[in-house]
Amino acid sequence: MIKQTALLKTKQGMDYDAFVKRYEEGHVPLINEVVPFHCDYRRNFIIPGSLVELDHIPDPPPPPQFDVITQIWYEDQSKLDGLLEALGSTDAGEKVARDEEDLFDRSKMVMFETEAYETPQDQLQPRPEGFEGPPPIKQVALLRAKPGMSREDFIAYYENNHAPLAMRLLTKNGKPIFARYIRNFPVPTGNFNMAHVDAPPPEVDFDVMSEFWYWCEDDFNELIRQCAIPEIGAAIAADEENFFDRSKVTIFMVDERG
Repeated sequence: MIKQTALLKTKQGMDYDAFVKRYEEGHVPLINEVVPFHCDYRRNFIIPGSLVELDHIPDPPPPPQFDVITQIWYEDQSKLDGLLEALGSTDAGEKVARDEEDLFDRSKMVMFETEAYETPQDQLQPRPEGFEGPPPIKQVALLRAKPGMSREDFIAYYENNHAPLAMRLLTKNGKPIFARYIRNFPVPTGNFNMAHVDAPPPEVDFDVMSEFWYWCEDDFNELIRQCAIPEIGAAIAADEENFFDRSKVTIFMVDERG
């Protein structure tokens, strides 16, 4: 499975509601019709004013420089190659490019491949009785490695130390408070130079995109409360110092569509 991520900024002057409506009702159907090579396609719209400030992080979070995180999965390389070939053709590529011009600032489109690590569901909060569908509340954190730390060491520390620590400290009924938890590490050679986009894509300015889901608002609020407990906040902060650049932590809420 190949996971492609795009960071997209809305066209200047378009408000949030109009952007979401135009993307969902216009651009998504076009992609599904013209370049239907994916097996899953999700849009994470950044909720305005949703920056999350945690007590154990001293600096105010910088806002994200984009308005939606689009995630697309392909079964294998042949499917991705099919997409790239189709976008390189005059008809499909021009249709997608014209529609993007109505929606995005195409000079700021960032597209890249990620390596995803997901915590098994049976280790996290169980689905509430009678609840149908995916967890409804989603939080995203963009995190930078400590200067000088290699990608391999960063991933190893996150997976072997920090993720287990967070799951051990932030709990509900004896299990980690998260309904779902995924760490997405950009692949160094995974920037996509899409055939229908003239300019080469900008570089990704973070080293992991962590995704957290919650079954209800109370669970998310409980996470905030637990992070504010001095001994828990101090333990998490001390561990973050080992591998994060804590001056550049950005956390926000998203409305996931798919």
